[in-house]
Amino acid sequence: MVGMPVKDVEFLPLGIVNKELQIYGVFLMKYAMDAATRILEAGLLPMDAIVTHRLPLAKVHEGLDLARRGEAAKVVLVPTEF
Repeated sequence: MVGMPVKDVEFLPLGIVNKELQIYGVFLMKYAMDAATRILEAGLLPMDAIVTHRLPLAKVHEGLDLARRGEAAKVVLVPTEF
């Protein structure tokens, strides 16, 4: 995910607790966000080719395995799906 959502994102915390999942956030400096936005808006990154897999958050280990084996370029984890 690049940027912050403009509205609240809802998910069921029970799924995170039951599966003992962890969520990490990072703070990105404004200058880096501006540069990333310009690159995306200019179409300089083929996002359709970069994101090769979309998995529910519960399948994070499967996503990591895909990346380790070189079978995925970018795995997107969807936190609202368990």
